[in-house]
Amino acid sequence: MSPPRILAIETSTGAGGAALWEDGAVAAARENDSSTTHSERLLAAIDSLLREAGRALTDLDAIAVSIGPGSFMGLRIGLAVAKALAFSTGTLIVPVSTLEALAWRFAQPGQLAAALLDARRREVFGALFEGSARDGAPLRLTPDVAERPEMFARRIDRPCVFGGSGAERYADSFREWLGARFALAPAELSRTSASAVAALGAKLFGQGKAANPLTIEPRYVRKSDAEVARERKSTM
Repeated sequence: MSPPRILAIETSTGAGGAALWEDGAVAAARENDSSTTHSERLLAAIDSLLREAGRALTDLDAIAVSIGPGSFMGLRIGLAVAKALAFSTGTLIVPVSTLEALAWRFAQPGQLAAALLDARRREVFGALFEGSARDGAPLRLTPDVAERPEMFARRIDRPCVFGGSGAERYADSFREWLGARFALAPAELSRTSASAVAALGAKLFGQGKAANPLTIEPRYVRKSDAEVARERKSTM
């Protein structure tokens, strides 16, 4: 069986993009900055990378999409695009954990790794992983959480490498709380990446972990600001 050809979509943070996985590696990628919105750039990025690779949407075996946690609006846009492309071509969708794909980038074999995204409200989205030598995919140790960084720090009982926007924002605090147990991943490996979503998506696709486009939903972890505001208003 030939390696799968997968389009990956990453929109969980302000900086996102798309990548094409082919022949066991990333064949083309568009990793964007946050100067424009996902709705403005995502379809153009997909069209551009497919043209570069000489491929069409009908050549794909699956679409891997980052499902969160992360930006509520970004996740909705990414999943909406993935669903639209899947329905139009009959392609499978593979949901990929944002934090697991992030940890994939910096977790080393046998090493404790904390993938953290800045969740605002002085909270982080986070999960703990351990790097694996088997296939590069990190081993998940905890579920995704949304909590204050000082609460997350209590989970760390041995040396740990932190990566992601949440780790960078609260690096000084983690260093104060954890001392020698804290290390920060290199900046170039500490950001979400469509290429990492592609690599993890290919692994999950090989395990038969495609999802029903009709039922797949983003993994928000916590309520949105709008939901919190509505609940607060309803109790007044």
